Amino acid sequence: MRLGSNFGLGGSCALVRACEQFGIENALAHSAGSDAHSTAQLLVAYMRMSAQWQGWTDYWAQAAHAGDAFPYPYASSTGVAWKVRGDHSYAPAHFLERISTSAARSTDAGAEAEYLAVLDRCLLDRLISVNEGDQLATIAAELGLTRSLADALHAEYYAALVREAWADSVLTPDERDDLAAVAELAGCQPNSVGRMTRPVELRRPPHPTSPPASYCAPVT
Repeated sequence: MRLGSNFGLGGSCALVRACEQFGIENALAHSAGSDAHSTAQLLVAYMRMSAQWQGWTDYWAQAAHAGDAFPYPYASSTGVAWKVRGDHSYAPAHFLERISTSAARSTDAGAEAEYLAVLDRCLLDRLISVNEGDQLATIAAELGLTRSLADALHAEYYAALVREAWADSVLTPDERDDLAAVAELAGCQPNSVGRMTRPVELRRPPHPTSPPASYCAPVT
């Protein structure tokens, strides 16, 4: 992914977006095997685009050095036959559940805007990985946000997207699906999306702050 800036993807493009850009299917995004396979295909796409790129020499030299320096762990045999593990789905707890109901300290100035900016970046690919969920929970704690305030910020973010979708007075099936996906990821209730005939106004939490530049601003 660090190579992406050399191939028109920018400096912080997510793997999902990079795969979409190059027409690579990643059906099981955020799973180790699927992500590794997609990354390999992405590297092949890079090489096809610029087989004569001078940067490949340094890239492969660094890759070879990293491989030589990595001590591969070898486990001793126990004599026990290997058994295939069953395919048991595991759903980790929503990251909002890890945000304290009471703040350990006062809320920082601009905390709401900073948290919304991070939430907006995490939702760019409409997926929140375990690491991204940990990041959001940690930032909420560092900024002094309580669970109730985080819930209110998520609801406001979702409502802003709803207002944006209704800006042309039409809610398309794709927009409806997108809103439902964001609602689930952000822990919001999407029940009112299908019935909504106009955008709703939510009350801001105390001490409102200006939204970040990347934040989807409400349509007035």
